[in-house]
Amino acid sequence: MSEQQHVPPGVTRRQFGVAVAGTAAVITAASAASSSRSETGQDAAPVAVATSFGSVAIERATRSPRRGGSTARSVDGRGHGHGGERSPLANLTWGDVVVVWMVVVNQSGTPVRLSPGQVRLQIAGSTSVTPRGASVRRLDVAAASTERFWVSYLAPSEAPAGFLAEFTDPVLDHPVGLALPTALPAALA
Repeated sequence: MSEQQHVPPGVTRRQFGVAVAGTAAVITAASAASSSRSETGQDAAPVAVATSFGSVAIERATRSPRRGGSTARSVDGRGHGHGGERSPLANLTWGDVVVVWMVVVNQSGTPVRLSPGQVRLQIAGSTSVTPRGASVRRLDVAAASTERFWVSYLAPSEAPAGFLAEFTDPVLDHPVGLALPTALPAALA
């Protein structure tokens, strides 16, 4: 009889395999992103924008094609999204993912509570996009401290390279513009 692999209870071997493969893919992608970041000049110091409590800045930003997985199909039903073609996803959502890494500096004497929803992405100067995901649900920034987090957005594949982010100050209740460190050209398939 062959030796059995240890799989956590309630998880099939297929699910376990997908999780392990996914983790390996994330580690590989993170490694590639960190090595390519220095080649594209995104290591430049972020430009901080003053807020009522200190400052916010975007450290870096990336744009990549969204992966639809094995269920992704082109709109006309042909193809499975596995080839070199860049077909729209079956649910007609935007096909690129933009991720911004934020730095928040609280220079005030009191803690500040923030939410990733206070950071919105502007596409072509008119369309405002709410976050798709973030590394935190809310962020409590202690007095005289610095915090970092990321926020992701969906963006149209055909959108121009120029994006702008907006941060809504919790006290002033109006958005301030944040420039992304570099232009984000359309993602390559």
